[in-house]
Amino acid sequence: MENMSVSRMLWRICVLWMVVVLLGGPAGAIPDPSAVYCSELGYEYVIRTDEYGSQYGACVFPDGSECSAWAYFSKCYLESPSDDCEWPCQELPCKEAGQMLYIGECCEGLSRIRAAITYDDDCNDVGIGGPGSICSDCGNGRCESWESKCNCPIDCREPEVIYVDANAPGADDGTSWEDAYNFLQDALAHANLSEKPVEIRVGQGVYTPDSSSAVPGGTGEREAAFGLIAGVAVWGGYGGFGEAEPDHRDIEKYETVLSGDIGGNDVGDLRDASRDDNSYHVVTGDDPEIGQSTVLDGFTIRGGNANGLWEEGYGDGGGIFCYGSGPTIRNCVICENSVGYLGHGGGMCSELGNPAVVKCTFRGNLADRYGGGMLNYLGSATLVDCRFVGNSTRSGGGAVFNWSSDVSLTNCVFVGNSATDDSGGGMHNYDSDVTLSGCVFSGNSSQRNGGGVYIYEASAKLTNCTFSGNSAADGGGLYNYKSSPVLRNCTLTGNRAERGGAIANQQNQNAEVLVNCILWGNVPDQWYGGWPVTSYSVVQGDAGFGIGNIDADPCFADPGYWDRNETPDDANDDFWVDGDYHLKSEAGRWDANEGQWTRDDVTSPCIDAGNPMSPIGLEPFPNGGIVNMGAYGGTAEASKSYFGEPPCETIIAGDINGDCIVDFGDFCIMALHWCEDNNP
Repeated sequence: MENMSVSRMLWRICVLWMVVVLLGGPAGAIPDPSAVYCSELGYEYVIRTDEYGSQYGACVFPDGSECSAWAYFSKCYLESPSDDCEWPCQELPCKEAGQMLYIGECCEGLSRIRAAITYDDDCNDVGIGGPGSICSDCGNGRCESWESKCNCPIDCREPEVIYVDANAPGADDGTSWEDAYNFLQDALAHANLSEKPVEIRVGQGVYTPDSSSAVPGGTGEREAAFGLIAGVAVWGGYGGFGEAEPDHRDIEKYETVLSGDIGGNDVGDLRDASRDDNSYHVVTGDDPEIGQSTVLDGFTIRGGNANGLWEEGYGDGGGIFCYGSGPTIRNCVICENSVGYLGHGGGMCSELGNPAVVKCTFRGNLADRYGGGMLNYLGSATLVDCRFVGNSTRSGGGAVFNWSSDVSLTNCVFVGNSATDDSGGGMHNYDSDVTLSGCVFSGNSSQRNGGGVYIYEASAKLTNCTFSGNSAADGGGLYNYKSSPVLRNCTLTGNRAERGGAIANQQNQNAEVLVNCILWGNVPDQWYGGWPVTSYSVVQGDAGFGIGNIDADPCFADPGYWDRNETPDDANDDFWVDGDYHLKSEAGRWDANEGQWTRDDVTSPCIDAGNPMSPIGLEPFPNGGIVNMGAYGGTAEASKSYFGEPPCETIIAGDINGDCIVDFGDFCIMALHWCEDNNP
């Protein structure tokens, strides 16, 4: 809404709601605000039923025209209130694919279908009232998230299942575990000719991309790769033929390996000459029709070595190379892959694509230039619950390099990655929009700037992130160059650098924003390069930075530390022993090792010490009504508030802060957030 802030809109709703409650009748019979507004203006309010049986309120005007009462209320009351507001219904914007259709039309090329929630498992219409229509691109060959076999059977039919097992003795036609294809390439060829969707189930074992039934011993051609196919999901980790339950899936017990070691002679270091005959890429995806319904799930992908020529497409992405595509890579271990001189993305390279990478581990991959674990270039990527361990690069981004890309990372862990000659031991962001939530950077290092993260002319938002034990020349935890990141509820501890143990800045045109952050024990200092003072970065007390930030002992459950490795005079062999950054509390702290709540003999000063205007989110009761500082603030693992006596075991109506008393303090907390939006 262009002319009005969210808080002003909510305030108007609050006021109208209170008027309706006070004047509109007894509780339980509160009128619809849109109906009240329509009637107050002298128009007729009626209930309409569309062709699908969904009901909605309509406001009928004197000329006989009408439109959705809620749409009219939103436009004329919430956005630009006026007694003579006139808004022709034909100005309603068309609905895009996936949007619920209350009133109006779907955009050109889309059709109106029943929503999936209106059907049971057997595709019987269960007669759910309310909005039951949705706009869809049904018929485009992809089963979208809002479609199902019930409302779009042409795209969401049950998949054909093809079986692969290297040890199957049968007909080698993929129709069962006994008759499974012995080679994955044969199954992919079958799937390519089949009506989609197709599901390929692969039994335990090792599969190389140059092998097939035609050439069982392998061609030795380095160009060979397992090519992803639009509409085909490939699943590894099955017990397969010979197991009592061949369809039982356990990706650790039944490891399924896609290997680029087509010569079977890999030894030693990733730069060893034994890898010079490996596949350039183990897995590829270069079809723009490949979307997130194309799945690779449950494989170990190793041994790719993209040391070929760039101009021929063999210089990037040793493990996985995706160009202009957006597959889902899930539950995979991508390890021991490499690229050659000036190559990018040792484990995975995505160019002009938008992959979703979920619950994957990138371990021990190597790049010469950018992105030891992964490179995202001119696209977008979503990473959830991924681990990057021991990846390295000579240049930037030991684990991940984001280059002119829009990237989101949630609950990802970066441990022991390195940029040996340049910047961004854990992650390097160049001209990118990056969002990190719940991420951990521990023990990463770079020769120059940003041991944990390097941000170069990029936009970055970091929430509930932890930086511990990272090291660099400048900015042990975080380095910003001409960038203005936003950090909320972050913990920076035990990082070290020559300048700016926690954070270093250079040529920043705008101010960084820190809210509810803990900076403690960074060496030799917390930041370097001058910390700009803005409305969000006000000087407070001795700490001298930010809203609700602290530079004092936060009483962590188990602080991390540098182990001198019995050589106190030699820092080169020191290593970081990570800690537990939950805050100690006499009322209750989450013990991740034991999986239960425990109580301490002290309470951290960071509990209930964050910005009072920040939402408390998922913090458990009692939470004091004010968010905790640090990486667990606003989460379900936030430490509980302590009020000088054993915590209250009963939730009392109106007791906002959880001290077992309903008093003026509770009212103040409630009033502070009344109809307030969540802007910092």
